[in-house]
Amino acid sequence: MHESEADQVIKQAYEAWDAEEWPAGAEHFERVLAHFPDGERSADRWYDAALAHTFLRNRAKA
Repeated sequence: MHESEADQVIKQAYEAWDAEEWPAGAEHFERVLAHFPDGERSADRWYDAALAHTFLRNRAKA
């Protein structure tokens, strides 16, 4: 995954987040994190993915 594609996927993640579509949001964040686990903004993305799983009441995944 190139950074430009990652930016688009993160945009989709935040669109899902705004629509409270937690499964899609978490999936998009995790997709990017699989390629960029330690990137400049990865900590925020890990947090948002975990928070989405918390909203889904999946604490083990969070």
